Amino acid sequence: MSGNVWEWTRTWYDDDKKYRIVRGGSWIGYQWFARSSFCNWSIPLMFNDDLGFRVVIAPKDG
Repeated sequence: MSGNVWEWTRTWYDDDKKYRIVRGGSWIGYQWFARSSFCNWSIPLMFNDDLGFRVVIAPKDG
């Protein structure tokens, strides 16, 4: 899924908690951004067509 949109993370970029880390690159960027190890930052209130999130559901224990 890398390269679809930048994915928001829970991690703050700065101590002031103004910016959050985004990972994975997007369709609009360079190809070397499209990997999970590459990170960038963005303002949490920012809306853009290349920012998103991934829904994760933990499996239930048997």
